[in-house]
Amino acid sequence: MRVLKESGSQCGVIHLVFVHNFSDFAGSCATDRAAIEAMGAVPAEAGGERALTITSGTMILAQGD
Repeated sequence: MRVLKESGSQCGVIHLVFVHNFSDFAGSCATDRAAIEAMGAVPAEAGGERALTITSGTMILAQGD
């Protein structure tokens, strides 16, 4: 998490990663949330002057769509 927190000192951060461990989807989501919170902590403390962009997938489509 140290590296993620340090990333907030940059002009902006783009979060593109997700742990694709679907046997523990809740755990993957918890890891993702912790990463986003770590990356967002520094820009928030700096007055919100830095960008944080987050991507997400679409896990709600029916099979075959």
